[in-house]
Amino acid sequence: MTNNFEHINFASVSESDLLDFVESWHHDFSRSMLKLMIRNFSSALAKSKDHSVMIRDILSLLEQINVKILRLIHQEEESLFPFIRKLIEVKDHSIPIRFLNVKLLESSICKINEEHTHIEALLHSLKLLSNNFCTPDTSDELLKLSFSELKEFNEQYSQNLAREKEVLFPKLLQLESDVMTLSSIAIIGSSKYSNDD
Repeated sequence: MTNNFEHINFASVSESDLLDFVESWHHDFSRSMLKLMIRNFSSALAKSKDHSVMIRDILSLLEQINVKILRLIHQEEESLFPFIRKLIEVKDHSIPIRFLNVKLLESSICKINEEHTHIEALLHSLKLLSNNFCTPDTSDELLKLSFSELKEFNEQYSQNLAREKEVLFPKLLQLESDVMTLSSIAIIGSSKYSNDD
């Protein structure tokens, strides 16, 4: 599997466009692939006698990953990303405006990184259990397909985690810092005018 995005310098992509990319591509990909893999491995389990123990263990790990990823997606889409879009709106405002001068992103990103670490550990267990995503001998076509999906998902999800850690999160922390600076300017400016009255 090649990285379709390797030619893109994500550091040059705006925060807003990065959020749209994560939501519209990565989140949708994760939700649909997890649903597909769970369905296909469940079907493979019903058909396979030779590999039922391994398939059952893979399914168990996939279900754990699914719960964690869906919870993480919900957290990002319902609270973190709307907050970031508000920061972008404040930063893009032509006149500095007052904004709650409390840094919130660092702790949120720290919690997300902890969840990412747990998901990475589960993906590593999946890789070991599946013998590096190699289909066992005597696998039927459905099991081969399921293993290919597993490998594709692992590669794409790992690439996105790296993008979030190395590009998105540092950009968001810088955005918050910029907004706090603008907010301080607005507060200083408004207190100057009130002192002149």
